[in-house]
Amino acid sequence: MTANTNLRFYMFNSGNNNRDIRIGDSSLSTSVAQDIQLWGRTSNTIEVLQAFDFTGRAGNETTLPTFTCDTAFIDTAGVRITRGPGTAAQTAAAGSFGASSLNNTSQGNAISNNDYFQFAMNPKFGMEYSLDRLQIRYFSTATSGPNAFALRSSADNYATNIAAGTLVRGTQTTQLIRLTSPLVTDSPITFRMYVWGATAGGSLFRFTDGTGTTSFNNDIAFIGEGTTARIPKATLSAPGVVTNCLGGGIPLKVSTLGGTPPFTVWLKDNLGLQRVHIQTQADSTFTIFPQSNRTYTLDSVKDANGNKADSLAGTVSVTITASPVISSAGTTISRTLNHLDGFTLTYANGDSCRSWVRITDSVGGTNPGSTVCTAEVLAAATVNGTSRVFVGRRINIAPTTNGVARVTLFYSQADFTSFNSTASYQFKLPTNSTDTAGMLSRVAIRRTASSIETVNTTVFAPDSIRWNANTSTWEVNFRVNDGVLGGNYYLSPHFSSNKIVTGLTHSAVTPVAGQNAATITVDWADVPGLTQYRMRIRTLGGNWNPSTITGSQRTMTNLAFNTTYEVQVRPYESATVQGEYTSTYTFTTPQEPGKLPSCDFPINITAISATPFTVTISWTGANFGVNYVVEMRLKNSLVWGGSSTSANSITFNSLSPNTTYEFRIRTACEIGYTETVNSAFSTIDTFKTLSINACGTVTNLTTVGTTTNTATVSWSPVSFATSYQVQMRLKNTATWGGTSVVGTSVTFNNLSSSSVYEYQVRAFCNGVPVVTSSPTGAFSSIAEFTTGVAPVVPSCLPPTNITTTPTSNSVTVNWDSVAFGTSYFINIKPANSNTWGGTTVSTLSRTFINLSPSTNYHVRIRTTCAPGTTLTPSSIFSDTVFFATTAMANKANFGTEGPATCQVYPNPTRDNLHVDFTSQSTEPVRIEVRDMTGRLIQVQRIEAMIGQNTFDINLQSSADGLYLLHIYQGSTLQFMNKVQKTH
Repeated sequence: MTANTNLRFYMFNSGNNNRDIRIGDSSLSTSVAQDIQLWGRTSNTIEVLQAFDFTGRAGNETTLPTFTCDTAFIDTAGVRITRGPGTAAQTAAAGSFGASSLNNTSQGNAISNNDYFQFAMNPKFGMEYSLDRLQIRYFSTATSGPNAFALRSSADNYATNIAAGTLVRGTQTTQLIRLTSPLVTDSPITFRMYVWGATAGGSLFRFTDGTGTTSFNNDIAFIGEGTTARIPKATLSAPGVVTNCLGGGIPLKVSTLGGTPPFTVWLKDNLGLQRVHIQTQADSTFTIFPQSNRTYTLDSVKDANGNKADSLAGTVSVTITASPVISSAGTTISRTLNHLDGFTLTYANGDSCRSWVRITDSVGGTNPGSTVCTAEVLAAATVNGTSRVFVGRRINIAPTTNGVARVTLFYSQADFTSFNSTASYQFKLPTNSTDTAGMLSRVAIRRTASSIETVNTTVFAPDSIRWNANTSTWEVNFRVNDGVLGGNYYLSPHFSSNKIVTGLTHSAVTPVAGQNAATITVDWADVPGLTQYRMRIRTLGGNWNPSTITGSQRTMTNLAFNTTYEVQVRPYESATVQGEYTSTYTFTTPQEPGKLPSCDFPINITAISATPFTVTISWTGANFGVNYVVEMRLKNSLVWGGSSTSANSITFNSLSPNTTYEFRIRTACEIGYTETVNSAFSTIDTFKTLSINACGTVTNLTTVGTTTNTATVSWSPVSFATSYQVQMRLKNTATWGGTSVVGTSVTFNNLSSSSVYEYQVRAFCNGVPVVTSSPTGAFSSIAEFTTGVAPVVPSCLPPTNITTTPTSNSVTVNWDSVAFGTSYFINIKPANSNTWGGTTVSTLSRTFINLSPSTNYHVRIRTTCAPGTTLTPSSIFSDTVFFATTAMANKANFGTEGPATCQVYPNPTRDNLHVDFTSQSTEPVRIEVRDMTGRLIQVQRIEAMIGQNTFDINLQSSADGLYLLHIYQGSTLQFMNKVQKTH
C-alpha cells in the first residue's frame, strides 16, 4: 500500500447522555507504561514501530505527542493523538487519555457524530513498513461503558473497518487487535478508533496502563516490520493556474515516492528544451516563465544515491496570453509593487492580460522599495488650455523612497492613432509598427510632480521605443535619475516647430473721459528667423480668440475696462508648422474714466475640515481688498460669529465633530479706491466637520509565499490607515525587528532556511479623517510562517578515469565528464621537473606534442563548473597520472626505412652545431631547435639533395643549457637529439 493511510476507531452508545471514554493508566501512577501501542515488523522482525504512553499526564489534555518509535524507520515529528470534534475531554484522570459525553448507540452513529480517537504513524522519507496489529490498554466504565469498537484508516478515507471487536467493561484490559490484512505503506497513516455501546450516564472510556500479562508497557503500540527505501517514482502536476499573462509565472510540482533526497529533476518541453531543478523534498513546487504555449513532461529523475526513477508520469500544458495594453478612456487601475526588478503590472479582465508599466531597479541607485503605480486612461485633449496634447494615458508612480530606475511604458497602436487625430501641430506618432517616417525619434516622455497636468514638466528622452510583435504593444523605455522617480508620466511628441516664444509684456494707454474701451499693447521677444506668430486672447476663463500676427507685438483697442485677460503666443512658420503656445500671460485693463470700481466679495471660496475639531476656509482675494470678514454659525441657528483677517485664509478651532456649519465672507476695500468701503456678503455656504474614528486592528494575516530565505505576508486593509508597522522575529526569541510600509503586504529578505518566524502588524491612522486621539491601532494576533529548506549544493569534482596514450614525442589524455563541468584545466610536466605547464579545454581529450622520447611525465586535471551549480567554481586537481613516452624509432637514410646516417657535432658546442645526414629524397627538410619546455627557439628550412647533406646551426646567441633538435622531412620526424650549449 503506497497511498496515505489512516486508521479510525468509531465510538457510540445506546442513547443516554454523559457517556465517557478514557485512555490512560488504571493506577494513575507515574510509572512509565504506554497506554496505546501499534506493532509491526522492521528488518523482517516483529517489533513495536511506534507507541503512545500517558504516564504522568493529567488525562484531559487536548492532544499529546507520541512516546517512542523505531527511529530507523519512523519519524515522530508532528505525530500526536487527538479526539474527534464530537467528543469531549474527560475530567482529569492522571496517567490516561480519554473522553466522555459520548452518545453513540451504533457504529454508524459514532461515525456520523465524529466521535473517535485519532493517532498516526509517519514513516521516514523513502522508508516503508508493514503494520500487522495494534495493542491497546484501556478502561471502560463498569456496566455502562462502551463495549464495542471499530478501527478505520485514511487508506480508503475511513470507508471500511480494518479491525473490529468487543471491549471489556469495568476492568483494566490489555487487548491485541489484529488487522484483517497487513497495511504496507511508505506514507503517513492516520487511525481512527470509534467505540460505542454505553448504557448509562457517567460512563467513560480511556487509554491507560494496566497490570497486563505481556511484556509491553505501552498504552497504544503499533506492531509490524520496516523495510528500506525503494527506487523513486515521480509525477509532474500543476498545483495552480496553467494560464497566465506573458511574463507571468506558472507553478509546476514534482512529487516523488521512494528514493533518497535531494532529487535532480530534468524537465522537458514540447520543443525539446530541458530544464534542471534540484529539489530537497518529496514534493517540490517551482515556477517557470514560458514565453509561449508549452507542454511539459518529466525527462529524468535521479535521487541522491544515483537511482533513476523507474516511473515518470504526468503532463502539464500551459497557455500564455498576449498582453494588449489598457486603452478605454476612463479606466483607472492601481497596483503596489513590492519587488521592482523586472516586474510588469498587469490587469486581468476575463482571459485577457493588460500591461501598462514595468519598473526595473538600476545598479548604483537607491532601491525605491514598495511602490504604488496607477494607470489612468484619459481622453486625448489639450492641457490647461495650452496647445500641447498627450497620449491619453497617465501613469502615476509613487515609490516609498525615490530611486534610480528604468521605466517602460506600454501603448497600443490605438493610443497612437487617437493622438494623431487630436493633435494639430505636434509631430505625429507612427500609424503602424513599421515607423517608415521616423516619427519616433521626435518623441519625449514628460513628467509632472503633481497629479494635475501642467505645462511645466521634466522631459526624458527615451532610450528606446520599439514595437513588440508578440504582444502587439509599443514599449517606451527610459531611465529616471535618483530622486525624481515619483510623479506622473505622459508620452508627448515635440511640436512641428522647435522655435520658442519668450518675454511677454504689456502696456496700457491711459483712458480719458468719454473713451468707451481700453487699449492694450502686448509685446514679446523677437524669435530669430520668424516673422509671424499665432496669438490668442480671452477674458479670464472664457473662450479663446486666435489670430495670426506679423511682428512681435499686437495692439488691441476694444478691450473692456477693469477686466482680466489671458494671452498665449506661439511660433507660426506655416499653416502646418507651428510651435507650442507659451504659458498663460495675464493682465488687467484700467478702470473706466470717472468711475470707481465696485468693492467685490472674494471668489473661489473653499472650506476644508482637516480634523473633527477644525476647519480652514480659503479664497481668492478681491481687487483693492485690504481685509476680509468671515462669519460662521451652526446650520439653521440665528446668531453669527466670526473673525477678520488680511490674509486669504482663516482657521477656526474648537468645533464639534460630525457637525454642519454655515459661513459667508465680505471684503473691506481700500478707502477711496472703490465705490463702497465694504462689499456684500458672499452666498451662504456650508461645511461639515469630520467624524472621530478609532484606528482599527489588522486582521487576516496571510503568508503569500516563502522561499528558503524570503517570505511575503499580507493582511486586510484597515479603514483610515495611512501606513502599517510590521514586526517579525524568530519564534521563541525575545527581540522583534520590523519595518513600516504603506501598502498591505511586505516581503522579508535574508531569512534563515527551515526556520519558523512570528510576525504581527498594527495600523497607523495619522491622516484625515482620523483624529490624533487614536492614531495607532493595536497589534494584530501573532501569525507564523516557515521558510523553505535550503537546497543541497554539490561539490565541483575533479575528473576520474584519466587515461594516456603516449608515442615517442606525444601523448593523448582522455577522461570522463564531470557533472556541471564546463571546462577542464590540464597540467603536464616532465617527472624530473618542478614546473607545470597547462591549458584549458572544453572537451574530454587533449593531445600534447613535441615531447621527449623515453621520458617520464606527470599529468593532472581539475574541473571548472557552471556558475551557481556547485559549492566552489572549480575542483581540486585530480590524482597525478604517470606515463612514459616510447623510444625514438631508429630512422635512417632520410626518406627510407634503413639505418640512421645523421650526425650532430660538436655536442656540447659553444657556437655552431654541424649536422650531416644522408637523404634518399629531394623533399625539403625543416630543422627545429626547442628549449626543454618545448618553446621554439629557431627554425631552418633547406632543400635536400639525394645523398650526403651538411648544414650548420648557430647557437652563439642562445643561452647555455640543453635543447632539443628535431629534423623533419615533409611531415615525418626523421631525427631528434638533445644538444648542449656551453660558454
